[in-house]
Amino acid sequence: MTAPGKKKSGDVDDVIMVPVPALNDIGAFGNFCTAWLFRGAEIAEGRNFKAPVTATATDANGKRCFVFKFSAGNKFSANDIAELDLEAVAMPIVMVIEDSEGKVARMRMQMESETLQ
Repeated sequence: MTAPGKKKSGDVDDVIMVPVPALNDIGAFGNFCTAWLFRGAEIAEGRNFKAPVTATATDANGKRCFVFKFSAGNKFSANDIAELDLEAVAMPIVMVIEDSEGKVARMRMQMESETLQ
């Protein structure tokens, strides 16, 4: 049993739902990814994460999709993304955000038709 206020290892802090048709449109999918990244920055800022903050996204098959760092003020740009591979990603994708002090937040992106677990 999990103690009050403690999350189980599979729990996430936020979920973004992606309509199935967006998976066939790289532009639309990119927009969802951008919204997801900004939501991650909001969570990090709201929890006073200390820079540098690293975000790593991994798909359902364990394939790393991207790694990037938020700079001071949780700002980021495409130039901050160390790698980006959105081709043939297996949903859901989980993003782990970790600050310089070891604080962690987890976010999941999944298709609308998938059930939450």
